[in-house]
Amino acid sequence: MNQTVEDQWNQVLNILENRLSKACYETWLKSTKAQKKSNQWFIMAPNDFSRDWLEARYQFDIKEAIYTLTNESPILSIIVDDHSSKQHVASHAVEDILCYIESLSPEEKRRLFSLLKSKFY
Repeated sequence: MNQTVEDQWNQVLNILENRLSKACYETWLKSTKAQKKSNQWFIMAPNDFSRDWLEARYQFDIKEAIYTLTNESPILSIIVDDHSSKQHVASHAVEDILCYIESLSPEEKRRLFSLLKSKFY
């Protein structure tokens, strides 16, 4: 039985959900959709900011998850989904910050927390 692109994308999302933190997955990937033509995958982000973030931070992870599922190296295009509801980027500010902090190295985290401590305590 052939799977639909939606089924395949849901499986890719399951792979990514298991590999990434909950905050990162829910902020950046949960609301995405996908279309596919041959080996070209079009990942649809809800807005420009999300598209740019996915391209910069998660493109390799997405390709790797698709490869895990299909055993093919995909050609990936991350685009804005014009039909998705427009959410204001500020509504995700806390999740964005937490996700960014999580991506820092231990030394960068120590420096950040030291700076915050000196400013607020």
